[in-house]
Amino acid sequence: MHVIVEYAGSPVIVVHGGAGSWRRVFDDPDYPYSLKDIVGLIRRSLEHGFNVLVKEGSVRAVIEAVKVLEDSGMLNAGWGSALNLLGEAEMDASLMSSDGLVGAVGAVKYPKNPIELAYLIAKETDHVLVVGNGADMLAKRFGLPQREPPPDHIVKRYNRLMSELSQGKATTLRWRKIRLLAQRYGLLADTVGAVALDEKGVLAAASSTGGIWLKHPGRIGDTPIPGAGFYADSNVAVVATGYGEVIVKSMASKTIADSLAKGLSLEEACRKAIEKAEEVGGKRVIGLIAVTRNGEVCLAYDTEGMPSGYMYKGGIRIIEL
Repeated sequence: MHVIVEYAGSPVIVVHGGAGSWRRVFDDPDYPYSLKDIVGLIRRSLEHGFNVLVKEGSVRAVIEAVKVLEDSGMLNAGWGSALNLLGEAEMDASLMSSDGLVGAVGAVKYPKNPIELAYLIAKETDHVLVVGNGADMLAKRFGLPQREPPPDHIVKRYNRLMSELSQGKATTLRWRKIRLLAQRYGLLADTVGAVALDEKGVLAAASSTGGIWLKHPGRIGDTPIPGAGFYADSNVAVVATGYGEVIVKSMASKTIADSLAKGLSLEEACRKAIEKAEEVGGKRVIGLIAVTRNGEVCLAYDTEGMPSGYMYKGGIRIIEL
């Protein structure tokens, strides 16, 4: 378990590119990016997000930081989303702030930036979570740009995985063991996210994902579930990443908020959330980023790595893996 807690003050923004088996991702012959590319992307997301944070506040900052990650094609969100069993990208996203905004979408196919649709759900509708065709309908009515076809490396990986499955190379794996499949191929590097605190004291959390590779169509993970994949209240903003079903069962983000409310330190709260997730799903299942109203940040994970970092008035820090 890796837990980093530092004081950054206000304003501050934290982003992550997914917790998982990153060395296996880089070993994939179809994956065209290096660790240097990912680190550069995290830096661009932080710099863009921080610039927006200073000018427009935490809500817009986390949205814009996540959009940089969604648009890159490098990570499992937006354009680079993993494909389900039918070869389709079904994306989830969420947004929540300490001043009352909360919105999420699940299993959407249309929008280029699912995080923008989650924001519009929060801002323009009476709903919290809208999924599937109904959410895509709203994306079109809101005039959001349409997602382009997946990049070549995503299509190549899908074809290779399906070919191996059809040849019986993974016949012992069933859907109840999808985590084993994901670990075998380094496919748990999922979800991107951002949390921020602005100078007005508003906390915000945003997350976006394509989910687990070869998931059953219609599967929704932790990302759009308040208290699981994301949460924000007057004390803390949290985003989780990792194996979605475990994060939902352990309610990882809410665990951190509840622990802080009981007087635990941020480090203790993050450790407790990881331990609770491990009790449900075993080791190497989760990553977390968080920021408190006092300007403390936490980057925590029990996986092989979680490219992440934070930016504040004093500078920028990036955790490569």
